[in-house]
Amino acid sequence: MVLIFLHNHFAGFTSPTSIQAQTWPIALQNWDIVAIAKTGSSKMMGYLMPAFIQLSQRRNNPQNGPTVLVLAPTRELATQIHDEALKFGRSSRVSCTCLYGGAPKGPQLKELERGADIVVATPGRLNDILDMKRINFRQVSLLVLDEAD
Repeated sequence: MVLIFLHNHFAGFTSPTSIQAQTWPIALQNWDIVAIAKTGSSKMMGYLMPAFIQLSQRRNNPQNGPTVLVLAPTRELATQIHDEALKFGRSSRVSCTCLYGGAPKGPQLKELERGADIVVATPGRLNDILDMKRINFRQVSLLVLDEAD
């Protein structure tokens, strides 16, 4: 929690944003959520913080597949989510990979083989990798559809 509050502090917030305050308690009880908030409200941390907590509690082996799957509609959003997950998950040794089209599959597949706690993906590239049978979803316990509208 301290990590998230530091993130909020440096982002100009003195306490959890409204979307964070509403989603964290629900997500931490493993309930489904549909959340809508304006740009700049730190929605991303609304689902990443519960993901980090879930990862620390479950301690799944990332080489057996991700525990968290985040789907994003564009490469730009996927890479932004990936960057945030890496930045705030690094101290907890959370591994994250990003799968998106328009880039070679080889490096992305190598990252998957090394193991990833969190996979952030665009639907098209995820389908490609599913067709190749190179990803396993048996451990996924948190699914996020960012910008599902």
